[in-house]
Amino acid sequence: MADHASWWPVVSGTYESRALDKLDGAITTSLSVVAHAADEVRWRQIEYVEVDDFTAIMQATIGVIMACETLATAADEAKTTCRAALAEAMALGATTVKTDHHVASLRAANTRVVVTDQAALPLSLMRQAAPAPDLTAIGALLRAGQVVRGAVLSNGGPDTLTIRNRKDHT
Repeated sequence: MADHASWWPVVSGTYESRALDKLDGAITTSLSVVAHAADEVRWRQIEYVEVDDFTAIMQATIGVIMACETLATAADEAKTTCRAALAEAMALGATTVKTDHHVASLRAANTRVVVTDQAALPLSLMRQAAPAPDLTAIGALLRAGQVVRGAVLSNGGPDTLTIRNRKDHT
């Protein structure tokens, strides 16, 4: 395990060696995965700089977008891994962890109702769903040119860019 004494935050509580190893592993793995994804973004940016025709620039832009999405996914997964490791370590007794700019605290989950047998519940405790518009049927009528009082067709907002894998190239 790396020596983190110089940056390890002040902790109120006691950590066990296993929890420290898990935290160290989560940090090391997460930083490695995110760094690899960030390198991919940099390589895609280099490809962009080296092209000079419009179609090639658009293709390079798709590569940059996809690399950025990979980076975002890697960062989200790294964050989830680190949060879980920190929560597990804090559950050993550290209620608060402070750094120069942040404070992390662990609190018990809120109590919630779990229905174990819906059929056994009295009807007075059951909600009745409010009627909802059938958007598919209304849309079909409007597209067929019929007037539906209280509804219109909308373009739904600005155009959406979709990028997907080509079936002929995996």
